[in-house]
Amino acid sequence: MHTSYLRTLKRIVAFIYYASLFLIVGGALVLAYTYFGPLKHLTFYINVPIRLGEEVVYGDRGFVFTTHSSYSSWLNFDCFDRSMFNEDAGLYWKNVICIFFDTSTIALMLRQVKLIMDTVGTIHVFSTANVARIRVLGILLIINNFDELLSWLLIKNDVIALLQKHHATYTLGSYGLPALLSSSFFIGFLLFGLAEVFRSGLYLKEEQELTV
Repeated sequence: MHTSYLRTLKRIVAFIYYASLFLIVGGALVLAYTYFGPLKHLTFYINVPIRLGEEVVYGDRGFVFTTHSSYSSWLNFDCFDRSMFNEDAGLYWKNVICIFFDTSTIALMLRQVKLIMDTVGTIHVFSTANVARIRVLGILLIINNFDELLSWLLIKNDVIALLQKHHATYTLGSYGLPALLSSSFFIGFLLFGLAEVFRSGLYLKEEQELTV
């Protein structure tokens, strides 16, 4: 059965999925142009679990520390020429990798939701494919919960070296257990339970077909 509500919901899910793919591809093209094209001015930001002693501005280098409360600081990089960019290019590309991993994870989650929604209202809603998709969705949600931690582990040494280079006072923070065990972490495990519900529905459906 395909109601107007269900058709609208499917279109919204499909639109969000294809829009995310467009943004990922478009973002990749922009990053490639930024690196290989003529560089006039480039600004990028990195959020790190560090408490800085004070706000420090290096105007001649285009490098700015902006302090926030608790163990959270934004590193703001302003590059006006190729040589300035090359100094921090390693950190820039590591940050790009983190962003790409994060957005790709979200795109994969949206793909699983779209594929599941495509079967809603059909006889294929209870299928082994949907059971696998729900499990994959749960795994991706759990992985997405650790994105910030994995990103920090990737750029940590570069950030610390940069702070020490500019003689900035700082205190390292960390991603504690309460921060890691967010709602997405538990939702991921709940989806494994939902997968079992779908598997049970599939089993009952097959039993009914054999009985008939």
